[in-house]
Amino acid sequence: EGSAGTCSDERCSSDVSKIEAFEKWIRSQKLAVNKLEVKSIPGFRMGTVATDDIAEGELYIAIPDHMLMGPERVGPGSRLDKKLMKITKNQGISIQDQRRLLSEK
Repeated sequence: EGSAGTCSDERCSSDVSKIEAFEKWIRSQKLAVNKLEVKSIPGFRMGTVATDDIAEGELYIAIPDHMLMGPERVGPGSRLDKKLMKITKNQGISIQDQRRLLSEK
């Protein structure tokens, strides 16, 4: 059994590839993750499970502020809102151009 776990329903291979992609993204972002892994869970698709006991107060995941989603980041006038407006106004542009617009600071 790999880190992606196992499942018995027809979505298994799709879930496993999504989990592997998510784990790759977490590593690429250098997120502090301790004693957690994402697994396929029959009947629930996927979830986060502890790989060892986590003590009260022990850090098990740390997400930098710039990665958090909230009204201040996605509300009207926010940076993300402005980027989404650019894309919406330019419907029909290529995926590459949409990605370029989203990556602009």
